[in-house]
Amino acid sequence: MTLFVDRADPLRDLPENCFQLIAPSGTTQGLFGVWAEQVMASVIDIVRYSGPVCTDFADLVSALNASGGWAVTAAWVDCEGTEQELLLQLRLLRLRPLLCHMIGGSELIHMSSFTRILDVVEAAFPRAEEVVLGYGIHPNKKTTLFFLGVPL
Repeated sequence: MTLFVDRADPLRDLPENCFQLIAPSGTTQGLFGVWAEQVMASVIDIVRYSGPVCTDFADLVSALNASGGWAVTAAWVDCEGTEQELLLQLRLLRLRPLLCHMIGGSELIHMSSFTRILDVVEAAFPRAEEVVLGYGIHPNKKTTLFFLGVPL
């Protein structure tokens, strides 16, 4: 698998098993490097840090294939607030989600909290049942949702 990470969509023809990740529109050249590093670290974390709901390399490829050849973008949402705050943040995302990976902090969160967060994701994205979902425990990060999706 090959990932092309671009600041803007160059409309390239992608061969099989090649995917394109593009920064959100309006990302400056200076911020693009930071965004690209964060995207690649988050993609690696999906397979590097397991958890109660594992997402593996095949899940990642499956989600990217679901893009239908369209470029994919990434977004992160902090899960530390209330359910209402999370819902508002999710509704501001301008993407059709393909993958939602919850990156938990150094300790396992209670599964009821995980389920509550997924309920909010489903409320924000009515077709969330088609999204690859995962939950990994990361020793150095707070609880965050990482999305890969097709920009709207």
